[in-house]
Amino acid sequence: TKPRENPLVVWVKHPQHSDAVKVYVPQNADVHDVKKYVRQELAPALDKEGLGKVLLLSQTRGKLAPDTPIKNILDKQEQLIVFVDNIDSRLHLKMLTTEQVPLQVNAPLCLKSDEAYIVLAKILLSMNSAKDIIAFKESLCDSSIESWSSRYSYTFKDGR
Repeated sequence: TKPRENPLVVWVKHPQHSDAVKVYVPQNADVHDVKKYVRQELAPALDKEGLGKVLLLSQTRGKLAPDTPIKNILDKQEQLIVFVDNIDSRLHLKMLTTEQVPLQVNAPLCLKSDEAYIVLAKILLSMNSAKDIIAFKESLCDSSIESWSSRYSYTFKDGR
């Protein structure tokens, strides 16, 4: 019989969890599989609306394609960044950019280019420059740009 391969371990840090969550994935898992395992692990703590779309990012490749073998990323000692696109994560992103990016927190994140996902990864890792913030701001789709009315509705909902 063939020896059993040890699963890979992916640590996921999410704003709604105080500690990182350990997610086990098979050695041959691809990005699509990892997203599925991450969703399963985070689902008990988040309602369906709060879970949002799961993006896997790398600081050198940006948004990873669903068929990318996860072992390829981990073997290169790259950090795998999990971004759950929900209101808490968008608020966290806004905080990381010290409110310099007019990010609409009530709508899913929409970026115009693949390069913008590399900048997103850098921001999430706190490895960004002032130029990155400007590039990120310029890469937001109109639906992701905060307007006066969206800011007012968010403030009203949040009670601040």
